[in-house]
Amino acid sequence: MDTETIIFASLTLGALIWNGVAGMMIYNYLKKRGEKVNFMWLKAYGPRYANRYKALTCQETGSIGALYYHYLFSINLALVFGLITVLVHRL
Repeated sequence: MDTETIIFASLTLGALIWNGVAGMMIYNYLKKRGEKVNFMWLKAYGPRYANRYKALTCQETGSIGALYYHYLFSINLALVFGLITVLVHRL
């Protein structure tokens, strides 16, 4: 593998870790508020939990919580870096 592939693969991994941490923080927030959440299905239900977090924080504070944007941005960043990794590796 060349250097560019390793760099973009590392950035993809970093974005996925960021997304996992944001997902766990959303899980903890929902659990503290008494919402029914399941840790074993965290990745499968991540978008659903993020939307519940968004609705709950908007209802409580009048604005969307920052973790929602962390979750959304990090998963999109992982997708973009993953695609760039594949493209750079193929070329």
